[in-house]
Amino acid sequence: MNVTQDAAGHGLDAGLVQQLYNHYCHLSYLSALAAVLLVGHALRRHRRLSRFRGPPLAAVSDVPHRLAMLGGECHLFYARANNKYGPIARVAPNILTTSSPAVWAHVNNTPGYKRSDWYYNAEADGARVLWS
Repeated sequence: MNVTQDAAGHGLDAGLVQQLYNHYCHLSYLSALAAVLLVGHALRRHRRLSRFRGPPLAAVSDVPHRLAMLGGECHLFYARANNKYGPIARVAPNILTTSSPAVWAHVNNTPGYKRSDWYYNAEADGARVLWS
């Protein structure tokens, strides 16, 4: 067994040191790959709706929208976004809001348009709700 001494005089097995080095090299490669994938995913999400203006952070993160949801103030968040950025505003990487009845009617009358599951499963006071 090849044993080396560290500065404190402790014996270290050279094979163990090499295994630890290899292990941490693999971890650093995996971490770098994960970072590249996360950045790529964020850029892809940003590009999909990039032609729509909105709060800068909303282009890459759901955080502002989620905070508004948790605070029960989505309606105010949407109104501020539409007042500042126009009748169609991006409020999250994959979420747009509109203040225009004409845009809303056009989107909802498009063949093949499927609403989110929450739309079809909404309930209030135990009764199903029909959104119109």
